[in-house]
Amino acid sequence: EAMSPFFNVRQRNYGPLAYDRSQTLTLRYNYRLPQPGKYFHQRILGILADHWEMSGVARFMTGAPFTPTFSTVDSANITGTPSESARPDVKDPKAEPVNRFGRPARGSFGNAGTRVLRGPGTNNWDISLYRRIPIREGKYIQLRIESYNTFNHTQFSALSSAARFDAQGNQVDALFLQPTAARSARRMQAAVRVNW
Repeated sequence: EAMSPFFNVRQRNYGPLAYDRSQTLTLRYNYRLPQPGKYFHQRILGILADHWEMSGVARFMTGAPFTPTFSTVDSANITGTPSESARPDVKDPKAEPVNRFGRPARGSFGNAGTRVLRGPGTNNWDISLYRRIPIREGKYIQLRIESYNTFNHTQFSALSSAARFDAQGNQVDALFLQPTAARSARRMQAAVRVNW
C-alpha cells in the first residue's frame, strides 16, 4: 500500500501487515491403528485389518487483513486529487462488517484504517492411511490412500472487498464481502509403493 502524501504515516498507514495471521495452529500426527487380527488371533482378519497407520496434518489460521475499497454509482471524485484514493467511512464500528461502512463526504479521504477487515481463514485436514506389507527382510510393499481437505470443508480464498455507494450514501452492492473464490475441494489419491 502506497504511503499517504497528505497524512502522517502512522496515522493513515499504521495497521496489521498484509501477511499477518494472528492465530495459527498446525497439528502433525502419526497413529498406528489397532490390530484386531492379532488381538483376536484371526489370521484372515489380520490380513485385512492389521498393520495400518494413519498420519496427517491439520491447519487452522485466521485470514489475511485487507483494506476495504469502494466505488460510487455516480462516479464522484471524492478526494479531488489523483494522489490518494478515499477509503470508506466507518459509520458504526460495532455493526456487522457489511453494514459498518458508509460513503465519505466529498473533499474527505474517509476514516477507515488500513487493513481493518480480515479475509477467510483456513480449516484444513490432510489425512493419509497406509499399510506396510513385508515381502522379505528389508523389502516391503506400502499401500497408501491420501486425501487433501479430507472433510471437504469449504476453504474460501477471496472476498469481494469493494463496496458500492449510491448518491445518498447507501451501500448497494449485494456481493460486498461475499466469497468470490475457494481453494480446492477434497482430493484423493491411492498408490502402491514397493521398497526394494
